[in-house]
Amino acid sequence: MSAPTQEGIQAAIAAVAQRATKDQAFREKALKEPVVALNEEGKLDLPLNSPIRFVDKFEKLVIVLPPFGSDPNEITDEEMLGSVSGG
Repeated sequence: MSAPTQEGIQAAIAAVAQRATKDQAFREKALKEPVVALNEEGKLDLPLNSPIRFVDKFEKLVIVLPPFGSDPNEITDEEMLGSVSGG
């Protein structure tokens, strides 16, 4: 399978966000297993260790990526939240 396009990933994020506003079980899946949710909704094949997280804040689902070049396994939740405006 070829690598997903930026447009494909953006469409998957939008699909996850839309479904997560209506389906509580899927919302919980997106928060716990964001790559699984993206692969499911976008029909993608992203690696499960992709550094992607969804954050539930102010009744909205947003995506936060770790800083470029960082090791996502070494970033704390506090550092991730600090990168969000007002976080």
